[in-house]
Amino acid sequence: MVLIVLLTSSYGSTLPLNVKVSSADIQLPASMSVAQHLRTVSDYWTTEKLLNAEAVWTTNRVSNETLKKIPDGDDLVVSIDGKLPLVKQTPSFSGRMTATTGRVFWSSPDNTRQYSCSASIVPSSSLDLIVTAAHCMYDYSFFINQNWIFIPGYKQGQAPHGIWLARRTMILTGWIQSKNYNYDVAFVALSTNLNNQHIEQVLGSQGIGFNYPRQEMTYSFGYPVNLQQGQVVQYCAAKTSRSTYTTNN
Repeated sequence: MVLIVLLTSSYGSTLPLNVKVSSADIQLPASMSVAQHLRTVSDYWTTEKLLNAEAVWTTNRVSNETLKKIPDGDDLVVSIDGKLPLVKQTPSFSGRMTATTGRVFWSSPDNTRQYSCSASIVPSSSLDLIVTAAHCMYDYSFFINQNWIFIPGYKQGQAPHGIWLARRTMILTGWIQSKNYNYDVAFVALSTNLNNQHIEQVLGSQGIGFNYPRQEMTYSFGYPVNLQQGQVVQYCAAKTSRSTYTTNN
């Protein structure tokens, strides 16, 4: 297991001490404000494009010889509780998991294809953080930001809690350097909405933990494309076990 030490940045992210992170600011189009960019991107994402966005697959199992193992460390468990929303008109506690789980969407550089992944809001001091897979934020040679949006509570082409833009992405360097699935993790700091609200203020967040032992009961939320074409949030509940996709997991 990996030794976990709390590292608090301006984004409030919590990462293992021996894990390196590569980050990049999301650049807005020239002479365009966040509000203008949000309106432009919102116009791009028609209901048809949202419904037909392609899932990004990571189904190839990689041999232990191919992957670099994460160094072992002490079994220090880190857990950060989720938060309730601060804005009154937001979902009740019973609906928080649905509201804090959503889909990330982006397009190819030529805007001819659309893609999607799952993501979740997690606690941070900036109140703006989501976690997703690194392969949803970094292609083979560049950070993904073309028409990038996050839709919390997404359902069948609808955005019940609005559309949110990214302002900075943070990806584990192990993924960028070697596409090592042990490091297939990314954090994204979002911009505030048009009312200058932070997403965690509006919707709350899910808890996040690191270094838990295997055989722990776990609930996982997301939009698997093999169930209802990825149009409705799903969950599974089971005990964790060693992954067949990665080493030392």
